[in-house]
Amino acid sequence: MERDHKLDFLRALAIIGVLVIHSATRYAGSELERAIGIWFTVVASPCIALFLFVSGALFRQDQDVSYLKHRMKRILCPYLVFSTFALIYIYKASLPAIVADIKVVLLKILTGGIFNIYYFVFVITCIYIISYLLDKLGFLEKYIISIFLVSLMVNLLHASYFRQLCDYVGVKDKWRNYYYLRTLLIWFPFYFFGICYRFLKLEKTILEKKILIRVIWAFIFVFYSLLHFMHIDNIAGHNSVIGTTYSLTTILFLLTFNIRNEEMCFISKISYSVYLSHIFFVYMLKDVSSLLFVKVPFSFSLISFILSFTGSLFVYYIVKLVFKSRSLYIIGA
Repeated sequence: MERDHKLDFLRALAIIGVLVIHSATRYAGSELERAIGIWFTVVASPCIALFLFVSGALFRQDQDVSYLKHRMKRILCPYLVFSTFALIYIYKASLPAIVADIKVVLLKILTGGIFNIYYFVFVITCIYIISYLLDKLGFLEKYIISIFLVSLMVNLLHASYFRQLCDYVGVKDKWRNYYYLRTLLIWFPFYFFGICYRFLKLEKTILEKKILIRVIWAFIFVFYSLLHFMHIDNIAGHNSVIGTTYSLTTILFLLTFNIRNEEMCFISKISYSVYLSHIFFVYMLKDVSSLLFVKVPFSFSLISFILSFTGSLFVYYIVKLVFKSRSLYIIGA
């Protein structure tokens, strides 16, 4: 398959968005700083939807099980490597402590929870398996529009009512938040939208409607920002109607641009490696600032962002130098 520079552009922006989200509020002290930091996370919130859309757009039909195994290996092997380092960080390299919590550790490894940001690994692994089965059963190409629309309807219903159901039943916040990140009901439409984009060859249609798409996106972006600064509840993330709408329109909005850039292409290629490694540098900077007992300014959020990216680049180049092509199964790039 010929490399699509538009998808590289989307994936590069997606990983930049991930880095923004994980640094934006970490050093917020006042209410104003927190509001600004959270607004940056709102702006960047479509990042995981972008990753899923790109994965869907790159889906290959009629592949045998060896292709699925190859994709799973590329995702899971680097994840297990970084999860090992995450365990060492969390348990302070104490093997007895890990053994004592072995059931919890195994559950978190299986669900992408050693560092909670790794939930995406669980989500994309499940989606790969389900999309492969749907393709083998002959449903995917024949019913892709229906599958996408049904998944979108379920997403919006989930966003509208599941929170109330949790309140009614009395589900604890800890389990609710763990579930929200990992439920496929939220994430399906973005992946299936990517498959629709490819199967239905929507690129030309999107470019023909680009002015309308940009106007709609601008309206939704401003509206979403106003909701945030008005302190309207339950609008964050993809488990909200406005969050899903903003993510879908952002995907369309970005597809109206025809940007071919070598730097963005490179960032796209190493995006999974950056995703897995950057959080260590975010936590390291926070730990160091805490140990020094110094109150750091809000501007440290920018330093955190820069360090998380440059640190991830350092990891990539070192591992690439040592392991060469085998680095694909160690750091994912």
